[in-house]
Amino acid sequence: MSAVLHALPQRLTPGAARPESPLADWLEGQARLVSAWRDRLVAESGDVRLIALLDQHAAFLAEAREAL
Repeated sequence: MSAVLHALPQRLTPGAARPESPLADWLEGQARLVSAWRDRLVAESGDVRLIALLDQHAAFLAEAREAL
């Protein structure tokens, strides 16, 4: 793990990673945004590679949210 990622939890303020935190809200908002763009690309027969990348990013956001 990189030094930056290893030090990250020490930089968060107490309670910043709780499920009802602003961070959780931000992650949920980002997930909704990614989902909306993905759905639009699918409806418009968009680039399959971009859709796959958005799927990966959505999975990352969900995993990050669950880690809280």
